[in-house]
Amino acid sequence: MVALAASKLRVVAAFIEARGSVSEAAEIAGVSKQYIYEVLGRLRSLGYRFRGFPSLGALGRVLLALSRGGALPNGDFSAARLKVYSFGGEELLVGVYVLPARARAAELLRDLSGAETVELLDILPAAPFHDLAELRPREGAKLPKPPRRELDGIDKAILAKLFEDVSSPVTSSVPGVSKSLLSYHYRHHVKPMLRVLLDTHPMLMHARPLLLAEVRAEREEWIPALLKARQVYLLMPRPNLLSAYALLDVEDPYTFLKRVAEARRERGLGLQVALLGYVDPEKSEKLRIPRALLS
Repeated sequence: MVALAASKLRVVAAFIEARGSVSEAAEIAGVSKQYIYEVLGRLRSLGYRFRGFPSLGALGRVLLALSRGGALPNGDFSAARLKVYSFGGEELLVGVYVLPARARAAELLRDLSGAETVELLDILPAAPFHDLAELRPREGAKLPKPPRRELDGIDKAILAKLFEDVSSPVTSSVPGVSKSLLSYHYRHHVKPMLRVLLDTHPMLMHARPLLLAEVRAEREEWIPALLKARQVYLLMPRPNLLSAYALLDVEDPYTFLKRVAEARRERGLGLQVALLGYVDPEKSEKLRIPRALLS
């Protein structure tokens, strides 16, 4: 992929933060809506695809399972499967599971013998522009909480279409359904649940390995601040809101940790980062909508 200039990266970050709204992205980036369209068009011509990810927390209960022995169970509820190697040479399997709201998690947990399981609030793509070492929390800032609603067949069909490419026309996503009805379902049911991010790799992973890290915060406001860090690819907050798992896109881990330590000491950065391992993108399965939620 072609390297992006800082001005285009700012547009991409604004588009992500605005969850796909061109008007809001233009306001955040301080540019015209026409410029947003021009940048997005240019990126698509270079091979970039914009994928709309459902807020998994809005579709059901989200569990992240870390397994240090054996394989994670298969099933319709697995939304992602990451092959992770710890820095101690240990192989880890990380599975993200989404269960329908009425399903009982106990059935899944029984299959995770020997696994360390942590309940998550949601999986949040970051709007990657600011350097993590220079983050500042905003007073009273909270993590976005997606609306929870029951999806009907039209909603699910639209969601599946947008999952493949958020730029695809909603009005043609369900054959036999009128454009006005599709537009209504999108505006009132689907759009509030979308996250948008830039997919630069066919596996939904960067070409270089991503790092799995645990991030601990001194105050709750630091966790939502992580969504603006360019090193954070996906954020997985833990229930206490003072820590999170994160997939990091970091070129030099040693330099990154050194800069975080310096920022803690010199600028009062309220974050501690512990690297757990790295993701092998070629042996991982990208995020997908569980079939059980679309049936």
